[in-house]
Parts: sequence; C-alpha cells; structure tokens
Amino acid sequence: MDVRVKYSSNFLIAHLNINSYQNKFEEMREIIQKLRIQVMFIGETNIDSSYPDAQFAIPGYQLYPRSDRKKGGGGLLAYASSNVICKRLKVPGSYKTIESLVLDVELKGRRVIVAGLYRPPKLLVSKYQLQLEEEINHFCNWASLQGHAFVLLGDLNLERLRPDKPEGKLLIDTEETHGLECVITEPTRIQTRAGKTTKTLIDVILTNEAHLFVQSGIYEPGLSDHPLVYGFMQDTAAKVKPRIIKFRPVKNFEEEKFQEHLNSAPWHVGEVFDSVEDRVGFVSTLLTEIVNDHMPFKQMRVRDQDVPIMNSEWKEAIRARRRPARRYRRTRISSVMAIRAANHYNSQFFSFQSVKPCEVEDRLKKLKLDKAMGWDLILPRALIYGASELAVPLANLFNIYIKQGHWPTDWKKAGEWTPVHKKDDQLQKENYRTVTVQIVINKIFEQLLSSQITALMLAKLRAYSFDDVSNKLMASYFENRQARVKLGNTTSRWRKVIRGCPQGSSLGPLMWNLYQNDLTYVMKSNISMYADDHQFFEASKDVQLIRTRLQEGEYSCSNKLV
Repeated sequence: MDVRVKYSSNFLIAHLNINSYQNKFEEMREIIQKLRIQVMFIGETNIDSSYPDAQFAIPGYQLYPRSDRKKGGGGLLAYASSNVICKRLKVPGSYKTIESLVLDVELKGRRVIVAGLYRPPKLLVSKYQLQLEEEINHFCNWASLQGHAFVLLGDLNLERLRPDKPEGKLLIDTEETHGLECVITEPTRIQTRAGKTTKTLIDVILTNEAHLFVQSGIYEPGLSDHPLVYGFMQDTAAKVKPRIIKFRPVKNFEEEKFQEHLNSAPWHVGEVFDSVEDRVGFVSTLLTEIVNDHMPFKQMRVRDQDVPIMNSEWKEAIRARRRPARRYRRTRISSVMAIRAANHYNSQFFSFQSVKPCEVEDRLKKLKLDKAMGWDLILPRALIYGASELAVPLANLFNIYIKQGHWPTDWKKAGEWTPVHKKDDQLQKENYRTVTVQIVINKIFEQLLSSQITALMLAKLRAYSFDDVSNKLMASYFENRQARVKLGNTTSRWRKVIRGCPQGSSLGPLMWNLYQNDLTYVMKSNISMYADDHQFFEASKDVQLIRTRLQEGEYSCSNKLV
C-alpha cells in the first residue's frame, strides 16, 4: 500500500472481513507488520475457543480476542501495537444482532474510542429490524457518552449506497442521529452474477470527528471477497522502541579452561571465616569473577519485530506441557521408597543430613541449559559445565548451613518478580501475575533439603518432629526474606516479604503441603482444595448443623487453627 509511505508516521487503523482466519493468519500477520497498522480489527473469523490465542499471536502486538466467537459464523478480534496505550472496554448489556469489541486508545494529546462491529447477513424484517436499530443506537449512545472521539469500523451488512432500501436507510439514519460521518466512499464489495455486476458499500468507518482523518480508503489484500478498509489519523504513531537485553554469550566459551580455572580457584580460603555470611559472600564473589572471565556480559538492542513467530514446534511443546504432568513429575515417589522412609524414621526425630559432593554434582548436572539466571547473574550453563569442580566447595558450604541451622541472607532474597499479563486491561495491576526467578545455587540447596523432607512428609513421622537445629534452619529460611520487581532491565529496591511461601523455589511447595496437610482434620466441614485457594462449605436442611459448623469455623479461626 503506497499510501503508507506518504503517511509513514501517522496512526493507522483498519478492518477486514476475512471469512475464516485460521487458514489466513500468516498472510494477515505479514500485512499488519508490513503496513505497521496500529489497531487492526478482523471480522468473521469463524474461530472459537478450540483455537488457542497463541496460534494467532503477532510479535509486537497485543491480541484482543472475543470470548464468545462461534465456529461457522461471526467472530471478532483485534490487534493493537504494543507501543500504544490501549485497554479493552466492556459494553454495558449484551446484543443479539451485532458483535462488538471496543478499545480505548490513548494517543498524543487525545483519547479515541475505537470499536469493531460485525452483523451477520440477515433480512431486515419485522422485529429483527427494530431490535437491530435499537441495539445500534444504544451502542452509539454509549460510545458518544464516553466523551472522546469515536470511531466505528466493521461489516454491518448495511448497504450505504442504497438509501432507499431498509439496509441503507437504517445506516444513514444512524449517521444523522448520532452525528457520524462515513470516511469510506468507495464500494467495498463488487459481485458479478449472471452477467450483472453489483457494487455495495457494507464495510464502513464511521466517526463523530471526521477531521481527525487525513486519508482513508480501501486496500485489496486478496484474502477474502472484502477489501481492507483503513484510515490514517492526524496523530503521530509512536515508533517501535528497542529493548536492551543483557546476556552472557557462550559462542567462544571453552569448557576445559573454565573447569581448570574452577579447579585452581582458592575455595579453601572461605573456611577461614567464622561467619556463615562471610563464607557465602566469598564463594559467591569468587564464582562470579570466574564466570565473568569466561562468559562476560554483553548488551544487545532487540526490536519486538525480531521475535520469532509461533511455529509448529512451539505449539507441540505447549500441548505437551500439561499442568497435571508437571505436578506429577515434581512430587512422584515410589511406594517402596515411602515404606523404607517410614521404617527408617519411625522412632527418631528428623534432622537434616549432610549432603555429599556426588549429590551436589548430580543436581548441578541435571540443571537445564535454557533456564533463566537469577539476580546473582550466574548462568545455569556455568554450573553445569563446572559441576565436578564446584561439587566439593558447594557441598562444604551447604553442610555448614545445615550444621549451624542458618540460611544465608543473600539467598533469602526471594528473587525478582516479573509481572506477566493474565487478561483484560493491561493498565490494571490486578490483571498481572508474577513470575519469580530464583538464584540457581540456592535452588540446588533447596532441592537437596527437599529430597530429605519428602520422606518425612510421606511417612508422617511423629507429627513432623524436626529437631532443634532443623527447626532453626527452616525458621531462618522464612525469616527476613526479600524480593524486588523487575520490568525489562529495571529493578526496584529489595523489600521485605511479609508472609507466604517463596514462589519459584523448590522448598516452597513442599513446605506449603506440610503447612496445610492436616487442614482436613481440623475442619469438619466439606472443603474444596485447589493450590492455595481453599473453600469450606456445608449444605444441609438441618439449621442446627449449619450453626454448629459456623461455630466450629469461628473457633478454629479465633484460635489460629486455620
């Protein structure tokens, strides 16, 4: 589209009735990225919830799919550039004759309500015509009351070029009633049947402030029997901002030299320190210096468009990573091991045992290369390649912590919380969940301790009778934990974590299970348990029973039993 060159910096909105999107996604993605469309509506997608959103993801764009799209007809979705401040608005009420999707877009100096509409083709007769007119008027009234410029794009299947017919009259009347103007003047559909050619204008862009558009028209992408309708607005589009990423390149990494350096490092010097904190500080500093020598940090500018698209391998990997399978792999243990553990610990208190260098080495070698590094900037790759050389100094360090019942302060920094958008408005913090990245050495220590506690949890030994040193170690693990938020390359200051199990840790889920494992013995009510979202409930016609259950619940809460 040559006109994009002329208006290269202007804000571009567009709509296309694509008539089945699933088989035309790649072509549509190329058009959106090539034309740098800021807001794109796609109508008559014919897709439903059986198609994952990831299948239609476009790098550099936020996808706004409808939740009630129906296979075989209808369906409406939208893309908005990641550089545009945009949120989805919920229209009050529900419509039976039209589908709608509304975005509140913030431009430089103004806000614009941009709405996508679609109406399936149907004759305007009797009650249906009245209902359609009522719903369109209701929608336009609501949009006008938002107090901003209003733009409506879509295929309404209302023939604007024939004002003498019901379809055309309804659209013209709507424009006059709400002060709207159609900036598309060319026919958007040309059909030839039995030698007769008909031209219709059913794909429209209506607005209450037409002066905001400097250019509008139609473009034939060849994806359906409808053209793409577009409009360039006066406002300047924001340029794609590059991201700065930090990484440790491993292209020139020499594993043998790295291992030799680890072997010759003075790990024994750390033993002269009496303080546990000083020992972990020495080991961490020495390891960081060695890693920096062999895998120095670099920075690189990355644009959103450079991110690879979703491919078949990714889709297959996503399908394979099912939550129940992951949960089973984390907690599975054979019945024979459970019986042996129960017999071994049946008559003694539990205490953490010293870890062996071979156990540490085994854990290090099982690390995954593609896992993220923590805030200490030590790559898992470095620990994997140096597993044999690091096994002894790390085992010595871990055993000191077990013996003294002390968890290092730096390791209690719970990690960096990276907000990840869940759904709905991206500008509301409650619509985000956090992903925590822990430092790898701390996770190794947690895994070694977790493997010992697992036997205890399964055997139910003497009401979880940890000895004093083990209790001290676990208390130290939870006390004075800290965390910080990471947005891109920017991090907040460390702040104290008041309560809760550390996310992303190996011990956290296990300690949570120990904490809430006896909940069903305390409460006699029915209980629904899902992760950390538990609900107590009771259903009965016996009022006295309900009263008793409420009193029991109140007593348990008052006495800190739950």
